[in-house]
Amino acid sequence: MQSTHETFTGVVLRDTVYKESDKILTILARGKGIVTAKARGVMKSGSMLSAGCQTFAFSEFTVYEYAGKLLIERADVQDQFEGLRSDLPSFALAAYVAELAEIFGATDTPEDESLFRLVLNTLFALAYRPAIRREKIKAAFELRLCADCGFAPDLDGCVVCGREPKEPLFALESGQIFCRDCYEGGDEELYLLSPRLLAALKQALFAELRQFLSFRLDEREGAVFCEIAEKYVLLQTELPESLKYYRSLLPSAGTPAGV
Repeated sequence: MQSTHETFTGVVLRDTVYKESDKILTILARGKGIVTAKARGVMKSGSMLSAGCQTFAFSEFTVYEYAGKLLIERADVQDQFEGLRSDLPSFALAAYVAELAEIFGATDTPEDESLFRLVLNTLFALAYRPAIRREKIKAAFELRLCADCGFAPDLDGCVVCGREPKEPLFALESGQIFCRDCYEGGDEELYLLSPRLLAALKQALFAELRQFLSFRLDEREGAVFCEIAEKYVLLQTELPESLKYYRSLLPSAGTPAGV
C-alpha cells in the first residue's frame, strides 16, 4: 500500500535523540496542534533534514505514516530564528516558551491557530527585536498564552459593582479586579493597578498580536507587570524546568528596569 503524504508548517518545540542517528520531534503545527514525528538519520553528516529539524526551527514538513508513526520525509526551513542562537538567555527563554506551548497545547483547539501564531510572534521578537526587553516579551507571552488557552483574567470591570474600577485591585488567584472600596478582604494576593498598568495587562491579553507588545511601563510598573504575569501562568501549571534554567542565567537583581 502506498503511503499518504501530508505537508504542514510548524515550529519544533523539542527534539530528542533516538538511537544513534534519529530524532523524535515535538512540533507545534499550524492547524494541527502538537504533533510528534520521527526524523530518521537526521544526526548523520550531510542529512538534508538536519537544518529543518532543529529546536525552534520553523519549517515546512512533509510527513507520511508508517507502522502507526509519522516519519519526516522533508523539512524545508522557513526561519531558524538565528538571533536566539547567539544569546544564551534568549535561547533559554525560548525554551521556556516552547515548554509552556507544549504544556498548554493539550488544551488548545488546533484549528484556532492562536497558540501557533503566538509562539511564532514571540520567537520572532526574542530573535530579531533586541530593543524589546526579554522580560517584557516573557510576561506578555505568559499572559497571552493564558488568554488564548481559556484562562484569561477578568479585567472588564469590578466584580462587585460592575463599573470601571477606581484604584483597581487585581486578585491574583481568582483573576478578578475590584474597586478598592468594593473589596471586602480575603486571602488572595492583591496588586494595586495604575491606569497604565491595567491598560498594559489588557494590551498583552487581548490586542492584535502585532500590537501585544506595544506598551510602555516605568520601572516600578514593569516589575509588577512581570510579577503578575509569571505568578498567574504558574497558577495554571507546575514550575517548568526551563524557567529554573532561565532564572539561573539572570543577574541576581533580576528586576526589569521598565518594560
